[in-house]
Amino acid sequence: MLRMLDVLRQQVRRDKGRGAEPSVGIIDSQSVKAAENVGRDTRGYDVGEKVAGCKALHRHRPPSARLSR
Repeated sequence: MLRMLDVLRQQVRRDKGRGAEPSVGIIDSQSVKAAENVGRDTRGYDVGEKVAGCKALHRHRPPSARLSR
């Protein structure tokens, strides 16, 4: 299934005059409050956001990289 999605993504990019592989990606993080039962070794404190918890990392593709229906 993943191979098929890769081929479709590459085809859509080529049809739009772009390279087959994306050259840009965005990585973002979010502070998430952790429950008390989450181990202390995996929790921390984000001073900027004043949140005790953990970081959740997100990978984003530019909107133009998504397949449309």
